[in-house]
Amino acid sequence: MQFWNQFWPAFAANLVAGVVVLLIVYAFLQWYRHPSLTVEAIPRGGAPGRFEFEVMLRNRGKLNFAANEIYWHVFTDSRIEILEATQNAESDHSEISGTLMKHFRGAIDGPLFPNRPWGCLRLWVNTPEQGAFKLHYFISTAHGQFPKYLRKLKDGEARLRSLPCFAEVTANGIVQREQ
Repeated sequence: MQFWNQFWPAFAANLVAGVVVLLIVYAFLQWYRHPSLTVEAIPRGGAPGRFEFEVMLRNRGKLNFAANEIYWHVFTDSRIEILEATQNAESDHSEISGTLMKHFRGAIDGPLFPNRPWGCLRLWVNTPEQGAFKLHYFISTAHGQFPKYLRKLKDGEARLRSLPCFAEVTANGIVQREQ
């Protein structure tokens, strides 16, 4: 009888401790392997009155992505005169922060490893005479939307108003913005 009196409290304590340890390990693995993606605009050259840049997606996290696990969206100001693009602009236009935008999108059709870039889109544009035109983005993956704060916005209109700007097109070319 004494065995059973000692067995059940020890069993319950070990069960609770085991669950706590598993939760801590799970939380650590989720934190350590969380996906982190950024978008960059890389200048590729130019001529008088026009320039070329490439939109690159970079995996800054520790998680590998397989082919077709990442779907990217890039929005350019509709006032930017695009001469050529490697992707066709979608027929729909979206309004972001009160500005009409052209929508480019696509899937990454190969694996994306940590600290590696992937070229999503290449654009040739006329140099704007004045003003700066913003380039916005968001990314959809199996792990949710990026940047992370977009996940919390349930309303589609609020998401569009809150899209981050990754670069600006100016008369001097591309100006990167910190993400």
